Amino acid sequence: MPAWSFYGFGRVPEEQRQLIYFIFAGHHFEVLSYYYNIFEEIGRTCYSDHHPVLVRLKLNLSRP
Repeated sequence: MPAWSFYGFGRVPEEQRQLIYFIFAGHHFEVLSYYYNIFEEIGRTCYSDHHPVLVRLKLNLSRP
């Protein structure tokens, strides 16, 4: 899992890349999984210099 979600189409050196996306979930949510999609490209074209963070959450209203 990389420590960054923005790479500037490769212009930003890897050691200077930052994690700029965060998802905050309250105590009623259980995080089932999370994933940084760093390989989103079709052919040899990357369509964004930001990599999405995908999260699966479970809502549990019985938690105090």
